[in-house]
Amino acid sequence: MSAPYGCRRGAGVPLRDEPSLAKVRGGYYTPPLVASWLADWAIGSGAEQVLEPSAGDGVFARAVTARLTHQGQLTAVELLSEEASKIEDADATGRTTVVRGDVFSWWDQSHRPQFDVVIGNPPFIRYQHFPEAHRQVAFTLMRDYGLAPSRLTKCVGPVRGPSDGSA
Repeated sequence: MSAPYGCRRGAGVPLRDEPSLAKVRGGYYTPPLVASWLADWAIGSGAEQVLEPSAGDGVFARAVTARLTHQGQLTAVELLSEEASKIEDADATGRTTVVRGDVFSWWDQSHRPQFDVVIGNPPFIRYQHFPEAHRQVAFTLMRDYGLAPSRLTKCVGPVRGPSDGSA
């Protein structure tokens, strides 16, 4: 069996038969300095309603809640219960609602609240690692919004919306 793309076996390149859990679920975490900078950029008055759709270990949740006033609220959605618990444990403000589960299913089943800001670092996963049940809900939601998802869909949506003139 030959090594992929001309790599020689034993040439210091680790070869894996199975991808890591982080790669499968797209779990690459954002450095706190980057999350802080993005939260500064995205949050204006501090009274915003903010969605973090893939909250991970809570780096964006911490950056956001540090900028929210008593009128602001964060909804953090996280698939892994262990990571969701970290966010709950770190919230000293009481301004964070943590949703355990898949953001697409939650959005499809929720009352679809309005948000002023959506912030985060979405998972980057390969199509073959995107569970069929989640994929179908996600693709249906995208189609409902007039998008045409395919196996090559990577990420959808502007960082800022039409209300500020930048999208």
